[in-house]
Amino acid sequence: MPRNSIKLNYKIQALLTQLGENIRTARLRRNITMEELSIGADISLPTLRNIEAGNPNTSIGAYLKVLTAIGLEKDITRVAFADSTGRQLQDQKLGERVNKNK
Repeated sequence: MPRNSIKLNYKIQALLTQLGENIRTARLRRNITMEELSIGADISLPTLRNIEAGNPNTSIGAYLKVLTAIGLEKDITRVAFADSTGRQLQDQKLGERVNKNK
């Protein structure tokens, strides 16, 4: 194992693995080979293999290059977009401030 290897708990690694599988599925649906996608994303073939395997040592920039090359770059902007828990906490704090000012 490389010295700079990132160790993740099972839940986080499972999410990363799922992301890699989703990227692979999107590539296959588009009938794009790994070689074609690696060229289109301007990354090496081993890097693309690592992405599709959910390797945590692969940079997020490489993931974004791949998402852009297959036309899914806007999906990344949806992360935390509908953050219902965050909004509830924010509303709760606002309610506390209003009650303090009464």
